Amino acid sequence: MNNLNPILQLRFIGDHISPGSFSAKELGHLLIEIQKSVLAIAGIVEDVDETDAISLNEIKAESAGFHFYSNQPPINAASIRLINAVDNRDFSGLPRSSFEGIKQISKLAREKKCNAELKNRTRHTSVTATLKESDHLIFPEDVLLEDVKDFYGEITRVGGAEPRVQFKTFSGRKHHADISKELAREVAKKLYQTVKMKAEVRWIASSNDFVDIKITDVEDYEVKSNAGLFEELRETLGSYSEKYGSDLEGLIND
Repeated sequence: MNNLNPILQLRFIGDHISPGSFSAKELGHLLIEIQKSVLAIAGIVEDVDETDAISLNEIKAESAGFHFYSNQPPINAASIRLINAVDNRDFSGLPRSSFEGIKQISKLAREKKCNAELKNRTRHTSVTATLKESDHLIFPEDVLLEDVKDFYGEITRVGGAEPRVQFKTFSGRKHHADISKELAREVAKKLYQTVKMKAEVRWIASSNDFVDIKITDVEDYEVKSNAGLFEELRETLGSYSEKYGSDLEGLIND
């Protein structure tokens, strides 16, 4: 790789820290994940030769320093974004696939009881971030959102010492949910029936995967005519229904 520029300097700082503080396995995993993180942020496509994008060219005995180089501007920009995200403790703007490298740096800082410093210093930039051994990073995938949601589907199983319900929605997706014993007795009477369920749900902010579902109410599902469905829609839309009346096409086109 010609005309290399230092894009990322990672240094583990502590009186007892040296390159020999890391096993080959620890070091290998760390370097691989850092490379993956920078490439993910840069949005490098699959057919790019990754070995020509970023490389480790120096290991310095300055506590334990690892210097990464690249001759590609997007890689340099990606390393700056990574360092700024660590400095601001805000990873919401990074791709999920880039988190592991940051987690590995933080994990080693905790295990080796030292600080980790990240730098990007060139003629045009100078950014620095420090991770302390006491830092606990929170990633978007660690944040849970809560809400109340209606599910429509078929009850396929009810039971257990701590009652659980299995149901299948109209899309064919199966879910498992907690439920009180009192409500479970009522739901058991509706086995293999299609019902409307109100539930408290929690899910990971970075995806649509439910962490847990707790059913709080179950109603028989009433199949309504098109007229009935539109009347329900008009009640929901309020002022829009006053403007368009029964002109569903006008409402949709607007």
